[in-house]
Amino acid sequence: AAPVVEVVAAPAAADD
Repeated sequence: AAPVVEVVAAPAAADD
């Protein structure tokens, strides 16, 4: 589950 959260956070940080 941890890896999935990281992947989801990547796009969010890029958008910011």
